[in-house]
Amino acid sequence: METRNVDEPILVNFSAKHSLLLKLIAPHFSRKYGFAVSFLDGTEKNRLKYEVEVSYLRTIPEEARIFKIDRLSTVYIDDTEPDLLVDQLAYETGKVFYPLIAEIDFDGKFIGIGNIEEIQERWIKLREEISEYFVGEEVERYLELMDEAIADEELLHESIENDFFIHTYFSNIYKSYTSSLVVEEDMSFPIAGKGEPVNFKVTTEAAGILNSFDTIELNCTGVTRDERSAQDIEQEQCFPIHKLNEPSVDSVKGSYEALYILHKDTKAIESVVAKWKLELKVVREIEVKIFEIETEASMVAQTIKVKSDESPLFYIDGGNYSSAPKEGLIDKLKKIMPWQRNT
Repeated sequence: METRNVDEPILVNFSAKHSLLLKLIAPHFSRKYGFAVSFLDGTEKNRLKYEVEVSYLRTIPEEARIFKIDRLSTVYIDDTEPDLLVDQLAYETGKVFYPLIAEIDFDGKFIGIGNIEEIQERWIKLREEISEYFVGEEVERYLELMDEAIADEELLHESIENDFFIHTYFSNIYKSYTSSLVVEEDMSFPIAGKGEPVNFKVTTEAAGILNSFDTIELNCTGVTRDERSAQDIEQEQCFPIHKLNEPSVDSVKGSYEALYILHKDTKAIESVVAKWKLELKVVREIEVKIFEIETEASMVAQTIKVKSDESPLFYIDGGNYSSAPKEGLIDKLKKIMPWQRNT
């Protein structure tokens, strides 16, 4: 990909009040992305990846924009397709959520599910199909837990909202960055398992000029601002239980950094690399990568600002298969995919 001479700066085209606004024209706004989320707890590392399509459908004036999210590929865990029976069960049940109709506010943040009834009806049919191929006491228990999760609209909303793709892609980036092009705010991220999302104080800086690839950069940095202790987070507590008993206990320490790359005209997301780190007894690190499939070359060059232990590019059908004993997919998905955490 050709780059422009950075000695010839081009100013970012902001809207009024130094705002970045997403420009949408249905049905032409449709993007395909590669997505990966990696978990590192001490020396144990797991990674999930798949391809997804995001399409703009319509706008409900003064309420929300409506998007459709569809998963396009098999879900790979550590570069391996689901092959064990229990892995296949988890993968098949996860299909019920797609396509997902998402309601997004005008800042870009997820606020609701637009097709809950459709998902619930889809589950009735999918459950019957799964029951024909998977049998046994463990299977039936798993399906019953899925019944409960899908029937509870509040739990379903929370699960989708805390999905790492949804939470990262549909973030409130479309707003005023003030004349300083810097915004400070509290943000929470779903990195505490079944516990409440962890709160961070985040500073987001919008670049005033286009980079050498003629795209817009948003740089985010943050530190934890959560009352819970490290032990509370490890035990997936929703409240600062240990601090109530021992007021001198320190709050959990952690960091966040992310780089959003936006198209210069539409302001659509071209790529994201985000990393979280929590200083627990065993240090926990989580990394999310999203890139528009048509612009892989751009991602290679632009993600260098966020340090990563992996190559910025990943391929859905790539190699590097591990011969080590595999953890069951259900166990991994409880860490990775929110709707699996209650199963």
